[in-house]
Amino acid sequence: MGRDGRRLTEAARGRSLVQGATSAGGKRLEKGEDRSNLSFSFQFYRQIPYFETGEQDNQWFSSLLARLKDLSGKDSSLMGDATAKDAYRLHPIKWGQPRIPVKKEDLDWIPTAYRENSAIEFHQFEISQAMGRVVGFFNETNEVFYIVLLDPKHNIQPTQKTGYRVDATRRSLTDYEELLLQIQANKVAAKHTDRANRLIWVEEELSEVFLKYGIVEWQEMLSEILMDKYLEG
Repeated sequence: MGRDGRRLTEAARGRSLVQGATSAGGKRLEKGEDRSNLSFSFQFYRQIPYFETGEQDNQWFSSLLARLKDLSGKDSSLMGDATAKDAYRLHPIKWGQPRIPVKKEDLDWIPTAYRENSAIEFHQFEISQAMGRVVGFFNETNEVFYIVLLDPKHNIQPTQKTGYRVDATRRSLTDYEELLLQIQANKVAAKHTDRANRLIWVEEELSEVFLKYGIVEWQEMLSEILMDKYLEG
């Protein structure tokens, strides 16, 4: 069983996964021992309504990367440093906050061993005061933070100060997703009224996207698309 599998098994048994740092062999780190710096995983990241990034500019993304770089210089002792946690606005999500547009159980793409384990607390930290928050959770050694949502509109914790207002967001799309929307909106038909030419155009456009990103698994969808899923008529 791999390292991630062991973590999920430990979570399923209800062990406390976020209290205190341990070495890879399970020995608790003593004061003064080396700790690994914090790293970030996008394994469980998704865009959902109210937590989308389609309206954000380059400055916002640069600020996000700068914050991740900054925190990557910290280690697991961050979780025990009240001053640092306050500086980064690092604190657990209050799921009972009025008008919060998402519930913990809505995050159903996250393994239940994490999502339903009482030892796992979902946290947020700020990108900057004006640019929103990052939402996710720490692994059992507090050395990996799994990013689950990006919250540019401060929707994860509506406040009384703003009347508990939440703001709509717009999804950020890849080239591939933009192309599928174009196909589904019948814009392809407007360009190529002949069905055979539509198929050729779609295959060429999709292949260009596949090669650009080097994502082999997307090619498995090509035959499905070319078999009329998005090209009826």
